[in-house]
Amino acid sequence: MTLTNEDLQAIALLIDSRFDQKFDEKLSPINSRLDNIDKRLDNMDKRLDNMDKRLDNMDKRLDNMDKRLDNMDKRLDNMDNRLDKLESEISSLKAGQIELKEELRETKDKVTSTYELALEAWGQSTENRRWLESEQATGWQVLHGTIDSTGKKEG
Repeated sequence: MTLTNEDLQAIALLIDSRFDQKFDEKLSPINSRLDNIDKRLDNMDKRLDNMDKRLDNMDKRLDNMDKRLDNMDKRLDNMDNRLDKLESEISSLKAGQIELKEELRETKDKVTSTYELALEAWGQSTENRRWLESEQATGWQVLHGTIDSTGKKEG
């Protein structure tokens, strides 16, 4: 018995179709698992997209916060500059106050010295006045003859 070309093709087709069928049956669980993995990966992709959107929103919020912090930093720098200026002015005022205290002390010493000199001069002038008054009185009495030139009473 000899097989013809048609017989060989029919056998090859039969073997091929059975082989494909068995191969498909063997690969079916793998295909099913791959389909499940594909679905899970799609879900993961959607979740990652959602996470990306949320992170973008967070990034925008953080950018706004960064701008606000920059503004606060500028304001604090301005305040720091003003405080430095105030400290400098206070230091200058303290130096001026010390200088004024020294000048006030000098003025007080001068006033005290002048007051003491004036008191001394007043005391001296009072003594001089008494002396002059006594001299005038003595001179008047000498002129009128109630005492002599030595200061003794006549008669």
